[in-house]
This record gives sequence, structure tokens and C-alpha cells, in this order.
Amino acid sequence: MSYRNSGHSRPWLGVICTALRRMRDGLRALCRRHGTGRLVARPECVTHVRAQRSLALVQGVYFFTTGVWPLFHLRSFMAVTGPKTDGWLVKTVGVLVAVIGATLMTAARRPGLATMAAGGLGAIDVVYATRGRIAKIYLCDAVVEGALVAAWLHLAGTRLARFEALGDLT
Repeated sequence: MSYRNSGHSRPWLGVICTALRRMRDGLRALCRRHGTGRLVARPECVTHVRAQRSLALVQGVYFFTTGVWPLFHLRSFMAVTGPKTDGWLVKTVGVLVAVIGATLMTAARRPGLATMAAGGLGAIDVVYATRGRIAKIYLCDAVVEGALVAAWLHLAGTRLARFEALGDLT
């Protein structure tokens, strides 16, 4: 029964309920019934989740390490990345990057945060390194960030392909 035709005064609620039902049905389709009647994740879903967790952990460690580096030894950080005029700003950005890294390591499955953080930092690296505002070594970081974005998009594509194989869930 369509919620819109049921005479309710809040049709938007029906749209939300329908979307939630479709998500539930899609998740059920990704699982199979175990002999006991419990829902158990299919092996390919478990593999995908493990790949996401591994990628988030690798990215988290990379972000955390590069974030805390200027906090512990600003001189060596600037020796590699080039001189900076505002040490406090370098340390502030370092704290933010380290916090994102710690979040990724503890949650180990935040594709949205991971993709946007890597994409944003990579874009900043490319724009300002090509303009000569920051050292060219940041282009190496942009390559790492680009690889992380590509890996997350690949995982998102394989997940989307699985859902499309189940049929139209929208």
C-alpha cells in the first residue's frame, strides 16, 4: 500500500519509511539464513568490510603519524617540508590531521570521512605546491592522498555493484 494514498497528513514520513524498508530488505539480501535461523553475513560482505577496515586503519595511521610529527619535532618536519613562518599554524593543522587519523583508527570504517579528508588534503597539496606557496614535497603527499581516495572509491564501487546486482533498491 502506498503511503501517499493512505490519507495521512505527513506524506514525507511515508517516503522515509519506504526508504528504511528498502534499506532493511537490501541488508537482508546481503545476508543468508544460518541453520539456526540467524542472519549471517555472506562471505563476500565480510571480505568487503575487512577491506574497508584495513584501508581506514592504514589511512588513520598515516594521518596520525603525519599529524603528530610537527608536534614532537617541528624542526625536522620543516626540514623535510620546507620552512614555515607560523609554527603555531603548522601545529594546529597537525592536531586536526592527527584527530582525523585517530578517529579513522578507532572507528576503522568511515568511508565518507576518509574520502573527504584525503581528497581535501590532496587538493590543498596540489594547489599550493603548484603555485609555489608550499614545498614540492607536498606533491608526494598528494599522490598518497589520491591513492587513498581511489581505494575508497573502488570499495564504494564494488559495494554499489553488489546492491545493483540485487535489483533496484531505490
